Amino acid sequence: MTLAIDIGNSNIVIALYKSGAWTNTFRYETKETQPEFYYENALETYC
Repeated sequence: MTLAIDIGNSNIVIALYKSGAWTNTFRYETKETQPEFYYENALETYC
């Protein structure tokens, strides 16, 4: 499994690549600093 993260000015995109395909993509609007668990909880569901 590969985790790809793109941090841009407007969005943060997190994607999971597994078995030759992108399995999940998460898009978050870039805001003020979020606590770590904000992103961790979203990913734990799919990893």
